[in-house]
Amino acid sequence: MNKLKNAIPKFLEEVRKDKTFANADVNIKFNKPEVQLTVDRMKVKGLGLSTADVVGAIQAAFSGGKLAYFIMNGYQYQVIAQIDSERRNNPDDIKNVFLRSKTGEIIPLDAVVHLEENSNPAMLYHFNRYKAATISASLAEGKTIGDGIKAMQAISNRLLDETYHTALNGPSRIMQKVLQIFCLLLYWH
Repeated sequence: MNKLKNAIPKFLEEVRKDKTFANADVNIKFNKPEVQLTVDRMKVKGLGLSTADVVGAIQAAFSGGKLAYFIMNGYQYQVIAQIDSERRNNPDDIKNVFLRSKTGEIIPLDAVVHLEENSNPAMLYHFNRYKAATISASLAEGKTIGDGIKAMQAISNRLLDETYHTALNGPSRIMQKVLQIFCLLLYWH
């Protein structure tokens, strides 16, 4: 995913600079903030905890899982475990969660987990089972679909390595198919 995240801005910048196109955009935007939480298993074990202890503390503090039900005055209520919303809105709030080791020692959760903030797309697109992005562009005045195809291929040849695959879509794909058939007819005629 990081390769795609790094390639898209450069590719889009080149398409926007190219005089073949009037404007360009991409269907995937890396603007959804996320926090990745990684458990340091060696520290967990060294401090006399288990991974299940750590995961259980995270779930109890942040997930809002239902623990049980109780009945009061004829109404059934859920028992939900989680920290007050004011104390669980920011990634740094994990510093307020503590665990008890098997020896009774109190250990802060942030001593055994690492947080990494990044951004990812709200939705992932796929093409032929691979993660994909679609670059769309309008043609500049006087330019043809053939010009656009050549320009896009030139940009991809210049910027993308052999691990990337490109494909045409929409009118460009139809144009390419027609040209292939036309070339084949000319070759065999």
